[in-house]
Amino acid sequence: MSAVEQRGYTANLIKEARRLNEAMVEHVAGMVEGDRVVILGLSFKPDIKTFENTHTLKLVDALKAAHDVVVHDPFLDYEVFEFEVEKDFYKAVEGADCIVLSTAHSTYKKMDWKELKKRMRGDLIVDVRGFFDAGEVEANGLRYKGIGRILRGLDKD
Repeated sequence: MSAVEQRGYTANLIKEARRLNEAMVEHVAGMVEGDRVVILGLSFKPDIKTFENTHTLKLVDALKAAHDVVVHDPFLDYEVFEFEVEKDFYKAVEGADCIVLSTAHSTYKKMDWKELKKRMRGDLIVDVRGFFDAGEVEANGLRYKGIGRILRGLDKD
């Protein structure tokens, strides 16, 4: 029970936010395709080294049973995890069927899409943060699935 509930209040908004966060893990897992899935970013927030409270660990767990999962994070000290962690970005994405951007580290904004396309086996980019430009991704021969963006064309009147 939370401190708010102990005082006799209901925290419906907080409960709903938690429920949505938990459901998002399954939603993202359902968007993934292929055998080798690379997750970009493990930390809780962009450009920091904090992994506490990150939902990405739950996503990795949800994917491990059906996929070969590799994680890359430029801020990771590469401690021992129960999944594969690759320090080198291009080694991580080599042969990937699907890449999931989970943490919007600024270094990922500088990605060379043509080089990425060459190294991947598949062509799917799942952008959990709405971080990438969908048009740029698609212009380089990759498919884009994003969360948190207005559908293209619907925002124009």
